[in-house]
Amino acid sequence: ELSFDDNENLPLKLDPKMVIALQDEKRSPTDVNIADFNELIRVPGIGPLSAKRIIRLRGKHKFEKMRELRNMGVVVKRAKYFIELRGKRQTSLNEFKTVKI
Repeated sequence: ELSFDDNENLPLKLDPKMVIALQDEKRSPTDVNIADFNELIRVPGIGPLSAKRIIRLRGKHKFEKMRELRNMGVVVKRAKYFIELRGKRQTSLNEFKTVKI
């Protein structure tokens, strides 16, 4: 799934996981309250440990605020463009284009 540029190199300006997420916009946003492990770890800013924590805790608690995800170890600065909470996308992908990650 890695995304290479025209010269067959990985892009240097962005993390490869971020590039994949940007190219596969149809998977976004990912609802953290229902996504499975494989869907969660595709989100930039959510690694395997955070995904396991989210899955374990959401059985008892639905995530409603970004602060809760930050407490789970999610790098919200990256993830916010690709996740959904309470049925709402947290930040537009258009905003991503104006921000350096």
